[in-house]
Amino acid sequence: MSSFFDKVRQTSKEEGLEIGINEGLRIEKYETARRMISAGRFSLEDIALSTTLPIDSIKKLAC
Repeated sequence: MSSFFDKVRQTSKEEGLEIGINEGLRIEKYETARRMISAGRFSLEDIALSTTLPIDSIKKLAC
């Protein structure tokens, strides 16, 4: 039978994994936006739409 501490430990692991995955996805969105900006074939609005990043963030990356 699992103890209280085992359950807390498992919940903490799951939360940490979820945070890590979300951070990785966020980083990948910014890297994708940078590549799209570098390609020079996409409008900032298209990049924002494709990456779901705010247009203001895309504008900052483009500077």
